[in-house]
Amino acid sequence: MTSEEIFQKTLNVNLLGTFRLTKAFLPFIRRAKGRIINMSSFAARVPMNGISAYSVSKSAILAFSDILRLEMKKWDVHVSIIEPVGFRTNAFNEQVLEARLQEIWDSLDEECQIVYGRQYLEDLYSSYKELIPRVPSDLSPVVSAVCNSLLSKNPRERYPCGQGADILATLFAILPIRLADKVSKFMSVIPKNSRPLALEPSSHLVP
Repeated sequence: MTSEEIFQKTLNVNLLGTFRLTKAFLPFIRRAKGRIINMSSFAARVPMNGISAYSVSKSAILAFSDILRLEMKKWDVHVSIIEPVGFRTNAFNEQVLEARLQEIWDSLDEECQIVYGRQYLEDLYSSYKELIPRVPSDLSPVVSAVCNSLLSKNPRERYPCGQGADILATLFAILPIRLADKVSKFMSVIPKNSRPLALEPSSHLVP
């Protein structure tokens, strides 16, 4: 359901914004033998339904930072990646979610609107809203990870932060794909009983 326009907007902010800022400051960082700390996300390593553009942009930051870390070793520049799980930021604001729902619906072509249906999109965003009270608002694990990556004598390459992040990241990487897909499905924000309009039993949109 994600339009090319919204995909491009997400990549411009999350990926190209990171790339451009890194390139702008890199000469000074090399000279100072400094550090680079990039903000990725746990969603870069654990795919979940409904957040493709976000996950792709954060996965690209992961790859960019991993390669940058290898390239910067010769300059004694350390690169760390912060990987938050889920924290209550402005992205979980109800007004922001309402605006985003409308933005996505308006960006869909007519065929996509018919195949998925407005209700499917509304179900997704209702699920987001129900999630809000359960998402931690204490950002101290993220702040602590950033401080450690900046100030520690031996900073880590990656900082999964949030409850159970380290354990889940380790387990997910070694799970067979079928089991990993089940974990992803379990963590998905898309309601289990919600289906696109074209897949409803009464629908005649698809054979």
